[in-house]
Amino acid sequence: MQPEFPLETLRAFDAEPHGKGLKYGPGKKTDDMVQNWTKTDESLAWPVRLEKAATYDVAVNYTAGQESAGSEFAVSLGDKKLSGVVKPGADQTLSLGRVILAPGTFEIKIGAAKINGGELWRLRRLELKPVIAQ
Repeated sequence: MQPEFPLETLRAFDAEPHGKGLKYGPGKKTDDMVQNWTKTDESLAWPVRLEKAATYDVAVNYTAGQESAGSEFAVSLGDKKLSGVVKPGADQTLSLGRVILAPGTFEIKIGAAKINGGELWRLRRLELKPVIAQ
């Protein structure tokens, strides 16, 4: 990750899945997502390396059915943690907040805290937008 890029996109397809139930969609533009997220012990992780300290606004992009409304998830970025609540709809982008990350190698991980209905969501990507000091 490099803070000079306008947006860092961590695609669900590029993550390391943890859990036996997670499945990838066919990968076309409309279905490039992780599906069948039905257990709270399932997660996705991306190993990252940051060369210098940086501040990012963090968001997730997903699709979720009405039955998933109110499900809860958390994103860990090294020792920082952000959480969110699933809102139903197609192609949702939900802002989670801002983090300040120290340089180094660490893992970014996203997991479910509570799942309503059958599936948490269908995650497409995690977005990290660098905050440039003015």
